[in-house]
Amino acid sequence: MKNIHVFAYLFLLAASFCFVQDKGKQIEKLVSELHERGQFNGSILVPIKGEIIYSGGKGVANFEKSIPFTSATPTYIASLSKQFAAMAVMILVEKKKLTYEDKLSKYFPEFPLYAHKITIKNLLNHTSGIPDYFHLGLAHMGLTNEEVLKGLIKQDSSRFPPGDKFEYSNSGYVLLASRKFQAFRSLHL
Repeated sequence: MKNIHVFAYLFLLAASFCFVQDKGKQIEKLVSELHERGQFNGSILVPIKGEIIYSGGKGVANFEKSIPFTSATPTYIASLSKQFAAMAVMILVEKKKLTYEDKLSKYFPEFPLYAHKITIKNLLNHTSGIPDYFHLGLAHMGLTNEEVLKGLIKQDSSRFPPGDKFEYSNSGYVLLASRKFQAFRSLHL
C-alpha cells in the first residue's frame, strides 16, 4: 500500500511540474531524494503532451543478481493498470463507441454461450463470474493476454451468473485491455 501512495504522489508531483522550466532535473532530484530515503525503488517515465520529460530508474530490479533499475527495465505493475483500462472504457462509452450494457460476446464471439449474459459493466466491477486466470492455473512469468484469452475460452461456464456477486477477477480486466477488444482500436488518446 505504501508503494501505491508513493506512486500516486510521484504522479501528481510530476504533473504539477508542467509550468516549471527545467522539469526533468526537478523530477530527477525528487526521485533521487525518495530513493535515498528508502521510499522509492523502480523506474519512471514522465510524458507531458507526448514529450518524454523524464525517464530513469533508481535502485535494484533484481536483488539476487544485483541488477539495477534503468528506464528500460521491464516491470510487472499488476493491478495498477486496471484504472487505465477502466478509464479507456469510460472514454469509449463517452464517445459512444460502446455501452456499459454491451455483451462480452459482441467483442469476443468465440466465447461460450455464458458470455452472452456478461456485460462490460460486469467486467469493470468484478461481477462477471469469469474465473480469475490464477485459479485456472494459467499464471506464469511472461503470461500474455492472448494466453489468458485462450484459457478463458476453454471454460464452459462462468463461476456464477453475472451480477449475482462481487468476485475480484484479473481476467475481466485482461479482456477489457485486450487488443482483440475491437472498440480500443478506435481510441486515440
